[in-house]
Amino acid sequence: MILNFAEIEDHFDFESFCASFLRAQNFKIIQGPALGADHGIDIIAEEPTASTGHGFRWAVSCKFFKNAVGSKRDSINSRALINSGCHGIMCIYSSYPTSSLEDELRSVATQNFNGNLRFFSGRDIEDILLRRNIQYRQLLAQYFPQTCQKILNKFAQNRCDCCQKELTQSDFQYLVNYFEHNGSEIASCVSDCCKESIETHLSNNDIVCSCVRLR
Repeated sequence: MILNFAEIEDHFDFESFCASFLRAQNFKIIQGPALGADHGIDIIAEEPTASTGHGFRWAVSCKFFKNAVGSKRDSINSRALINSGCHGIMCIYSSYPTSSLEDELRSVATQNFNGNLRFFSGRDIEDILLRRNIQYRQLLAQYFPQTCQKILNKFAQNRCDCCQKELTQSDFQYLVNYFEHNGSEIASCVSDCCKESIETHLSNNDIVCSCVRLR
């Protein structure tokens, strides 16, 4: 991934990020992050809806882990969820949920919330933050300053690292980020004509990469 969640200091900062992440998508934070027992609900957020006069309320669980989030890391308090007055369950994770946790949450959502369940994995967050929308770029700079600087440095480069072509304003420009087998991180600025070939080369060598369009 291009986005480095290690730039966020701890779980409390991650919850703060999640609240800002939702605000950037026009959610209203009804209940923000707080210290102490939360019964699995870190945030209550209201999503604007055009069809009704009131917002759709989500009970939000925020989990800040490097590895997959399972049931032991996100314990479900069904009674607390039902009593929250929310209409659905939302999970925002820095990594991703295990299949068993996802099945468990879908069961609770189906039985109590008409199946309303939404996940944001670390990869989903990356896809949203790296769009060319100003509200996301401000969020990126605030919580991921090193990632933001890496992107800006490559954006200013205006030269393809693969073919050394000078890039003009009419050229598509991509940032390809990956780790070599020895652990070295590589961030390459590539043109549209080289993007597919470098992704194929990395895939053939069993190297997973992330790619984002800079312009």
